[in-house]
Amino acid sequence: MNQQFYKNKKAFTLIETLLYISLTSIILISISAFMGALISTNQRNKAISEVDQQATQILQVITESIKSANGINTPVQAGSGSSLSLSMANSAVNPIVISLSNNILQIQEGSVSTINLSSTSVIVNNITFYNMSTDASNLAIRFEFTMSYNNTSGRKDSDLTKTYYGAATIK
Repeated sequence: MNQQFYKNKKAFTLIETLLYISLTSIILISISAFMGALISTNQRNKAISEVDQQATQILQVITESIKSANGINTPVQAGSGSSLSLSMANSAVNPIVISLSNNILQIQEGSVSTINLSSTSVIVNNITFYNMSTDASNLAIRFEFTMSYNNTSGRKDSDLTKTYYGAATIK
């Protein structure tokens, strides 16, 4: 009776078991690889978004500051420098100085303490202002800066460095 009981009972053979284990392993490895790719893409997109967002804000602040200025203190005509000093009509915000300190871009309006234009999540590697003015009535500044994502995780997919360009004329 025992033999007949075992003959009628359906069971997995060794080959079937190995096949199911193999299929399960392949599925789990595929899911793991897909999740790894998603995490990597997410990290990369986070770096791109942070750098682009802060660069856009910096471009707007610098451009608006130049447009609202009365004149350019530094750099001198046809010169360049790592800081920009603008003379303003309003004495409360005169002068506006934009400069780089410890990889953070800062702005100072008049005697008020400096305000950071960039956060610690990005690194502003350098900034250069070019005085493109042709005469006292045609004042223009061109500028460029390089910004990197502050990759504290050490992940290679978060490494990102971009250079941004801008220009504005004094109205």
